[in-house]
Amino acid sequence: MNPNIFKCFCEVRNTQTFITKCLDDNSLSPEDRDFLIDLVQRASEISNKIEKYYPQKRGDDNDEI
Repeated sequence: MNPNIFKCFCEVRNTQTFITKCLDDNSLSPEDRDFLIDLVQRASEISNKIEKYYPQKRGDDNDEI
């Protein structure tokens, strides 16, 4: 995987994690929660799209089948 694409993938995942943690805020209105949930879902779609575009080899890069 191209290092820049991998960095984008990692940043999207970090953003997704951060937004998910924001959902723990008990002061959120239902509209705020829905908005954050939508953002988490969109971030998930983006990271999945990056992973499909640049499929990662699972395991050690030196392993050959």
